[in-house]
Amino acid sequence: MPPTTPSRKELTHERIVETAARAIRSAGFQGMGVADIMKAAGLTHGGFYAHFASRDALLAEALERAGEESAQHLDRATARHGAQGVSPLRALVESYLSGPEFTVAVLGNGDETRCLPIVGLRFDALPEGAPPIYGYEAKWLWDTLEQPLEIYQCPAAIPDDFAQEIRNISLGAYHALGCRDWCRIDAGDGVRALNSGSRQRSISLSSGFRTSVVASGNPSSLSRT
Repeated sequence: MPPTTPSRKELTHERIVETAARAIRSAGFQGMGVADIMKAAGLTHGGFYAHFASRDALLAEALERAGEESAQHLDRATARHGAQGVSPLRALVESYLSGPEFTVAVLGNGDETRCLPIVGLRFDALPEGAPPIYGYEAKWLWDTLEQPLEIYQCPAAIPDDFAQEIRNISLGAYHALGCRDWCRIDAGDGVRALNSGSRQRSISLSSGFRTSVVASGNPSSLSRT
């Protein structure tokens, strides 16, 4: 049978889901407002309920779509690495870790939650031949008082729109995880990935979190949380 031509309603539904998926990837689900989604899709707010029973119904479809597109991105990146003759596991790991990494210090609660200046990791500061990972060796063996690694760049030298995307994703993760007071969010650009979020018991003098606090010009901000 020849392929069926999608109806106008089906095309409109698809446009709404795709617009919502883009919003989730750039701003997190916390920032996904129905009115804004419909406006971005070029539709009226009143037409929303012809397609979805609720915001949560749209969120479920948009999250699935965003996940599928991220998986496709990772598959393509893995295939490129695999074509170079590396093993499937190494291709997967290198695809996920490829690209720059960032640390975001998040402070506050509720509407007052904010991101401090984004810290970029300079892997070119690692010893020649070292993998682009800020792991045990970099933290405890190569970074010494006598020869400190100049691995942090704060604020990170990235375009304003990309920096805003990282802040949006970090704030979305902070609220989704139920964090309070302060947290460190680690993000990567290989697949626009959120690597981790953690609340440490203390902040070392050489940490990315402290670097971000100092760069904010208000080191006393930690004393208020």
